[in-house]
Amino acid sequence: MGNLQFQVWDAADAHDRRMWIECWEQWPGREVFAHPDYLLSYAGPRVRALCAAGSIDGSNVLYPFLLRALKGEAYCCSSLHNCVDITSPYGYGGPFAWGATCKLETGTAFWREFDAWATESHVVSEVVKLSLFPETQIPYIGDTRVVSDNVVRSLAISADEMWREFEPKVRKNVNRARTSGVTIQFDDRGERQDEFLRIYTGTMDRRNARRTYYFPPDYFE
Repeated sequence: MGNLQFQVWDAADAHDRRMWIECWEQWPGREVFAHPDYLLSYAGPRVRALCAAGSIDGSNVLYPFLLRALKGEAYCCSSLHNCVDITSPYGYGGPFAWGATCKLETGTAFWREFDAWATESHVVSEVVKLSLFPETQIPYIGDTRVVSDNVVRSLAISADEMWREFEPKVRKNVNRARTSGVTIQFDDRGERQDEFLRIYTGTMDRRNARRTYYFPPDYFE
């Protein structure tokens, strides 16, 4: 096995962003949570949108994450002002992988380089919400735990079969919506964003959502 080519890109840097996108476009999965522009929507004065990338013998790893400065946090003492932590943006993250070689060997090489970078960068902790599909990632070497359940629905059946598998109350609600004239529209240009935001914000109010779910208009833009 050859030597891993390892680098860390910053989405705020034009050259790094271009390299990041080129790598992302070579990936068959092209997960939106791993695109630099998605992470940039969570960046700020103390938060950087970064990505660690590794390649070896036709195998590739792309690990997008947010690097957050601890200085300024109420709990951070002066001795830790140069320290940072890592988290994934809203949604799912982790070390995505694709290619031809053994993920275990690739993962071992990747984590060796990443740990060295994290130590040099004064990273003191990492909290990541991993992808629902572990087969798309290299093994994670940290502690993991299940905090919630997710329902994943296969679409590899006919619409009629899927309809029959719905709970009766779901079919009833769909039929009621059809009778009431509800329609679905795809607005890929954001021409009706104000209407969407009114519905979205109203839903958050009704569900007593945390303030972190009240995204500003430019987030959706």
